[in-house]
Order: sequence, then C-alpha cells, then structure tokens
Amino acid sequence: MKFKRIIIQYLNVVFLILINNLYAQPLEFYDIMDSATVYETKVNYTSSDSGWISTSLVRDSVLLIAKYDYCGKLKYQKVFTIDTFKLSELNTTIESSIGSSGNSDSLYISCTVHSPEYNGIFCLIVHPYNGDYKIPQHFTIPNKTIFSNPKIVVNNNERLLFFNAGNHIDSLSGHLMRLDNNLTVLSSIFLDDYIPIRDLIPIDNNNYMVTMGDRLIGKLFNTLQFEYVYTLDSHYTHFNQNLSNSLRNNISFIGDYKQQANENTIGLLKFNYNTHSIDFSNNLVRYNPEVIPTFKYYNNIVENSSENYIITHLTSFGTNTLHANSIYRGKNLVLTSAYKPSNNYRTKSLSADYLSAENNFVLNGSYYDSSAFFQAKLNKSARLKQCSYISITNTIKLDSFGLDTFSQLHITPFSNPTINSTISNDTFTINLTRECKYFDFIIDTSMIPICRGNTDTSIIVSVKSNDPISITNPFVRYLWSDKVNTSTIDSITYDPSSKSYLSQFVIIKYCDETDTSFFIPMLVDCPPTLKLANVFVPNSQEDINKQYGLVMDDLAKLRIKTIKWSIFNRWGTKVFESKSYNEEWNGLYKEKDAPADTYVVTIQILDIYNHSHSFKKMFTLIR
Repeated sequence: MKFKRIIIQYLNVVFLILINNLYAQPLEFYDIMDSATVYETKVNYTSSDSGWISTSLVRDSVLLIAKYDYCGKLKYQKVFTIDTFKLSELNTTIESSIGSSGNSDSLYISCTVHSPEYNGIFCLIVHPYNGDYKIPQHFTIPNKTIFSNPKIVVNNNERLLFFNAGNHIDSLSGHLMRLDNNLTVLSSIFLDDYIPIRDLIPIDNNNYMVTMGDRLIGKLFNTLQFEYVYTLDSHYTHFNQNLSNSLRNNISFIGDYKQQANENTIGLLKFNYNTHSIDFSNNLVRYNPEVIPTFKYYNNIVENSSENYIITHLTSFGTNTLHANSIYRGKNLVLTSAYKPSNNYRTKSLSADYLSAENNFVLNGSYYDSSAFFQAKLNKSARLKQCSYISITNTIKLDSFGLDTFSQLHITPFSNPTINSTISNDTFTINLTRECKYFDFIIDTSMIPICRGNTDTSIIVSVKSNDPISITNPFVRYLWSDKVNTSTIDSITYDPSSKSYLSQFVIIKYCDETDTSFFIPMLVDCPPTLKLANVFVPNSQEDINKQYGLVMDDLAKLRIKTIKWSIFNRWGTKVFESKSYNEEWNGLYKEKDAPADTYVVTIQILDIYNHSHSFKKMFTLIR
C-alpha cells in the first residue's frame, strides 16, 4: 500500500514539499537457470561497488566465480579447473578488518578435494573486482583420508586455516594452521580426542573464538593455545560455520536445540568472552535439516540498528519445503519470511549476505533437480514482496540455557602438510532468467498546494522515500521534465518570477527500471496564522492575559494588507474595535469595567494577494 505525505514548511518565504513513498527497496528480483550443474554456491557482498560475488562448484573439478553489480547484472565470469579432483564443502571469506563488512579486495576460497591418489584441502585467493587469482594451494596430510569443513579466517596480516581430518567420518579431529599472506604455513596444531572444529572468528588482532565438537566453545590465542573452553547445554548441538561477531565483547552463534527428539529448531546464542557468560534468544525457530542453516550479523547504519542477525534456512510449511529467512534484532525474533522454490525443486545449498549500501540482502543457492542455480535480491525484510513470499510463525519458547567449564581439551602440533597445486582456465556459462521482480519507486500524481495569488514564494518539490535508505541510495537517478540529463538531484524549485506554476513530472531511474511521477500545482487559501486566547483576566496580578490581543508571528504580519477586528458581548453590542493587529483590549467599555461574561471576537483580513480571510472565536472574561 502506497501513501503520500505533504509537509509545508514556512521558512521566510520558502515552501518545502516532500512526496513520500512507503517502501524503500527500489528493486527486488529472483533469477534462475535450469541445468546449470551447480553443486554448491556461496555469495559475498563486495562493498567497493555495492555488488556481490558468487562462488560455485560446477561439475566435479570446476570452480566458477561470477561477479554481479547491484542490479544483478553479470560483470564477468571466471572458470577454473582444479587438477582432476572432485571438489566439495565450499567456503568463502571476504578479507575485512574486525567489525567491517567486506571492505577489502581479497576473496579467500577453500574446499575439500578428493581423488584416487590423495585427498586434502584446496585454497585460492581471488581479487573480486576483476577475477584475477593468486596462490592456489593444495594441502594434504599423510595418513589422513577424510577432510571436511575447511575455512580460511582473515585477521589483519594473519590467516588461519581450519579443517577436520581423519580416517573415519565419526572420528575427525580439528586441525589449525597459521599462515602468512602467501598461505605459507607458520605453525599448526590438531585437537586430540577426535574433537572437530565447527567455526572460528577473530575477536581482536590476537585472539579468536572457536566452536568445537557438539557443544564446546573456547578462546584461542594467535599462538594456537587455548585460554579457556566451556561446554554448552546438553540439548544443544553446533552447526558448521555457525559463528558471527556481535557487540560489547560478545560473539553470537547458532545451533540445533532439541527440546523434543523429533523436532529440529535453531537456537540463537550470545557468549561474552570477557565475563564468560551466556545469553540466548527465547525464540527457537523450526527448520528443515536437509540444508545446514547459515548465519550473518549485520550493522544497519541506515536505520540506526546496530545488532541484527539473519538466519537463512529451510523450513516446512504443510507438505512444502520453503526457503526461509529469520531476522533478529538483538535477541528478539522480528519475522520469518519463506518462499516456495520454482517447480517444487529440492534445495541443495543456500547462502545469503547483507548489502549494507542499500540495506537489503542477496540470496543464492542451487537445487538438486536439474542442478538449477538461482540468485535473488531481497528487500530489507529479507523477502521478495511480489514473489510468493509468506510470513510464517514457527517458533518455540526457550526459557533457560546451560553453561559449564570443560578442561579435557588437548592439542598437539603436527608437521607441516604437503603443498602442491594445479589450476587452469576452463569455460562455463550461467545465463539467468528473471522469474519475478518488484520495482517500488512508484509515486502517482501529487497535488502541490500553492497560496492563491502568491507571487513571492519559491516552492521546492523534493521526491524522497519514507525510508532513509532511498534518500541516501547512490544509484537512484532523476530526470525532470525541464532537464535534459538524469542526475542525483531529487528536487526542483518553482521560480516565482515566472508568475506561474506549471505542472512538472520526474522520471525515476534505478538500474533498468523507470517510473514517472507528476506534480500538479493546486491553488489554496493560505490565511495568516494567528492565535486567540480562551480566557481574559484584566484584573489579574499576572501579566498573562491582562490584555486581550492577536498573537501572530512576523511572517503572518507581513502577509496582512488590512485588518479589522471587533469584540461583542452576548447581546451583540460591540465593546471594542481596532484596525491594527498591535492594539489590545484592556477590558473597558465606555471607560467602565466590562462585566465577567462570554464575548465573541471577529477578525477580517485582506492579505497582500487581495484575498479575504475571516476568523471568529468565543472567549471568557473573568474578574
């Protein structure tokens, strides 16, 4: 539903008119390609151009990197073949400093590789704006046959690579390698007792928080030594890649919390790494475990909301499996929106990131059926307004959460791994088809009030959305009817010297979308603003209301050409009359005190545009 609001502001002789629009996201869309043979995909925001980069595993040994601008237009595709390995368990990291959101220029890619000869971890650094790559590395560890959950963590000039390795899927141990900028191994450890690493994030230049095993959380120095380890509630189990930053010495993370054995729900937790205390959201969100939920913290500067989270997951709705995004503000669940995939496709992977320049989200993923690939640009509520999105209620109440110390973690150094790599260019093309879109910079005809007879007032007409993101959006352009070229100028001024106010229109452009708004002047009466008292106390000891007069500001007085105002008693007898807005009645009639009673004041004004205005009010005289 659209709405308009018109504000008239009197500043000397300037009218300011704002035309407002309810929605902020200029363009939402959902694009898909069938038969793309995409197995896994990740998406990362690139803040330098406010677009995103999509990294995908296609076919068995092919890595696809696709760069998109904020409109969802493809800028380039780069395709690499990684030896003859089969690639899986893709993870990506955009280099950034603590608390920022992808404001650097390096994309770190990691995945597991499998071949008849040996298995291991493959890593690659890519420049996201042109697709150039450097330092392809393949790490293998002797006598280890299974590798999983690799990820490169960037912290200033330090890089940590973690992964799990072993010889049986149920007995994998977490491995940590400290690397330099060229991915050269500086030191390495692994966790004894078959404890896998789930996720790791930096909390400052020298320290990290780590989630491990089913329910362990610990603080790690950059020397790869632990300061402490805690165990979490027995109902809780970590997801892989489940950590995110937060505020005030906290980190946030998600996992499965089972209050009932047959029900899968997501718990959102916060851990203070200084006080070692746990906090949690009271809302558990139901999810479908076919795809591991992903988790993102974001700072919404536009709306001055500094602690926000989005959890992207699958959820069940009746007999359907839906894509879902759950938005939290602090610990409070704001909403869960869900979307039914095309053709009832079964989802294989999901990934989302926050687009801070426009306060919205990008989502991509792949389907098992036909190996279809999709990506979508969502609005600030992480939903597609016109694409069959629904809001759902799927929460369970959580009242308490346990935390206890853990002292049985043992770490062991291991020798540097074998390193080799082979990478070559390949070809692969993704051509997306837009299934649905919503462009909401739509403003209809707007009437502009202009004082009748006005010849000395400039009128500024400004087109702005009610949501601040549209005011600051750097990509919206305007073409006014009296201009030749588009610009970022969102207002025009009607010049009073022209002695007339003509209708105007503006074409609003965003990406390839346009819409037109019309502004039509409308003559209205603009009487001078004045105030009249309800009570008159001529014998009062206070200065207030001892005299009865007209209260006007300077601008109202400037608009008056002539004025006549009179006061009458209840029988219609005129007891006072004046032709000056400065004169006041002292409560005397024929040099005697007028009696306490109800009186009527009438005012006739002729303004400087030769338009007449009348006012009438009753007041009480008290003695």
